[in-house]
Amino acid sequence: MFRAFARGLCVVVALSPGALARVPQPPSPPGPTPARPASMTANLGAAQATVTLLQTVHALSDLLGRGAVRVRPEARAPLGADLAQLSGKPRLTPGEARRLVEAVQSALDSGGQAALERHLAQREQRARLLLSRARLATPDGPARLPLAVLALTVPGGRPVLDALLADPGWNPYLSDRMNTEIVQRLLGQLRR
Repeated sequence: MFRAFARGLCVVVALSPGALARVPQPPSPPGPTPARPASMTANLGAAQATVTLLQTVHALSDLLGRGAVRVRPEARAPLGADLAQLSGKPRLTPGEARRLVEAVQSALDSGGQAALERHLAQREQRARLLLSRARLATPDGPARLPLAVLALTVPGGRPVLDALLADPGWNPYLSDRMNTEIVQRLLGQLRR
């Protein structure tokens, strides 16, 4: 009889509104998250041009697929030739990536350039919104917010971003299947 009473009392106490406040919380992780090494920061800067190219090529393919932008007819063949070389290059330098981003932007009229910029900004905004929702479930959120945002906006995600940070000259269009497919789809769209 006493055991049944004790169990019932435990259940009532456990379910009472203030019971959870008295439960000891697990200790928080010791100290702040360690800072990125200087080489990682330098690599992020060096990889930024390729990250921008990945985002731009993906966005252009999406926009062309929806009919939201048009590539100027005289720019289709040169842009297609430049992008076709991506899948055959063993290395992709930041300078080459910047040149290709400029080629994509110059192939669009001013309305197309604005649509591309809006599309990229909306993707980043969605990534930040998703991360803000995810941070509600964790005590401190992602340790490196800028990297987390980039990982959500780059085709191939964190593995591609990590590979670029480790080697800024790595060519994702040669080694990563998703990015290879995106550039192939874009080449097909440019031929139409």
